[in-house]
Amino acid sequence: MDIEKKRYEAVIKSASTNDQCLFTVVIPTHNRPALLRRALRSVRSQNFSGLEVIVINDGSTDEYNLGEDECRGVRYLRNDHAGGVSYARNQAIERASGEWIVFLDDDDVLADRYLKTLEKYIVRSPDVGLLWSDVEIRSVGKDGEVESLKRVWPRAYVDDEHLKSTALSIGASFGLAIKKEFFLRYGGFDLSFSVCEDVELIARLLSKDIKVQPVSRVGVVKYEDHSDRLSGNLAIYSETGVYERLIGKHKDFFKNNPACTKHMLRWALQVHGQSKNVKGEINAIKNLWVIGDKMHCIKYTISASFLRVLGLPKYARF
Repeated sequence: MDIEKKRYEAVIKSASTNDQCLFTVVIPTHNRPALLRRALRSVRSQNFSGLEVIVINDGSTDEYNLGEDECRGVRYLRNDHAGGVSYARNQAIERASGEWIVFLDDDDVLADRYLKTLEKYIVRSPDVGLLWSDVEIRSVGKDGEVESLKRVWPRAYVDDEHLKSTALSIGASFGLAIKKEFFLRYGGFDLSFSVCEDVELIARLLSKDIKVQPVSRVGVVKYEDHSDRLSGNLAIYSETGVYERLIGKHKDFFKNNPACTKHMLRWALQVHGQSKNVKGEINAIKNLWVIGDKMHCIKYTISASFLRVLGLPKYARF
């Protein structure tokens, strides 16, 4: 570990003279030029030496017309046809030169000095291969005022399974940073997943005993004031049975980590319930009951039934 720590310190020192690159920030984009400009401004404001920025345009039909200042220091790649966010990210990372990949969506921004904070965590814990952060979520309320909510992760964990379950709660837009070596070694994003591709990748890395660690500060500001957000459509998660599929793909990992199984099935129950997928909802309850999460099943069933009588099924969540 001491040897690895010294190596990182050497990389960081060398990065200050642009001989090596510690981070590659990967930003996929599709038909959102104005939002991309905002994301790029947040990266430039990091003032971080040893940084590579790759923007990959995934078959956009909108004109971007980025200015010279906006393109300075940015590698701009383009797919002729839209292959999806996972394909775009995989393409960019194959060409990345940074030791670590930092993910940023084109509609989000990096918080001030987040890369500097990541650097400190990497030097302090060189055996860690995946990091993520708290996030601030901004949206416009009914009165037109900007509302802000912070999602803060635990500062201490009961056990290793608690930490793993928390890691499975995040996505690529939660300040996620992954050591490129591990990303490439274990296959990148699985293109067969249209949603939860980031959760699947994290489950795969956890199954390979890659160490993970949260960063105790806001790393990304997420904007949810626009309508073209795939993650906001819960019906896709329910229709594809993505959480059940994750458990099936990584059977050994979830068998050895029952708390993670419970975590995934609770997510499945929530998306099925809010999507009015009764069959999926019943199956999730059965599976939770089998693994011993009986009290949650009882509470959910009573609460969901009551809320549906009132016509408020979307509030049946835990």
